[in-house]
Amino acid sequence: MRIRQTSYLYSVLSDAALTLLRISALLTLMNIWHNASAADQADGVNGAQAASDNPASRSARAPLHIQSVIPHARLAGEGRFRWFGIPIYAAQLWVGDNGYQPSAPDAASFALDLRYDRSFEGSKVAESSIDQMRKIGRGSDAEYGPWLSQMKAIFPNVVEGSRLTGIFLPGIGARFYMDGKPIGEIADPQFSSAFFGIWLSPKTTSAPLRKQLLMHAAPSKPANNLAP
Repeated sequence: MRIRQTSYLYSVLSDAALTLLRISALLTLMNIWHNASAADQADGVNGAQAASDNPASRSARAPLHIQSVIPHARLAGEGRFRWFGIPIYAAQLWVGDNGYQPSAPDAASFALDLRYDRSFEGSKVAESSIDQMRKIGRGSDAEYGPWLSQMKAIFPNVVEGSRLTGIFLPGIGARFYMDGKPIGEIADPQFSSAFFGIWLSPKTTSAPLRKQLLMHAAPSKPANNLAP
């Protein structure tokens, strides 16, 4: 009898311990989601404030490879992209005198500079880009295959601190640089519109980051003086 009671008590305690572990895991998961949401919201607010309240940041000098393509390049905005609270990369948008106008996104050259916080395979970066293009409704199934192949041929693996720069060339396509060195170009205006739309389209999956990038993207010249 005592053996049966001991066995029963052990079984009850084991079940109770397992239940506590499950509850603990659930609370931990809920805490992770809460922190991720809070971090993303904080990035959306603090990043925007940093771009608007820090004159030194706005007067930063553009990297040479960006200056060589975009005369008078200036920092329009910057922010950080996180995935469930995990920092993935810091992003900067550089524009010229004509700025970036959401109503005419293909009107002028601009550069998007990404500094990675983690390591990724170049092929994964390319595949993720196609996934995001689908989500914002840019491109077609017939185009995704060739675009994916071209990006996989260009994009190298990245590690913490790597800088991948894409420059939008109106009517031409996109030119890419790794740590300031040219790595390739995709001569397809439709591709470049879809690729940069990942960050700048109103349908982007990261609206807070878009807001930060476009904080000071308006043209620096009066509208009637803009080049066609």
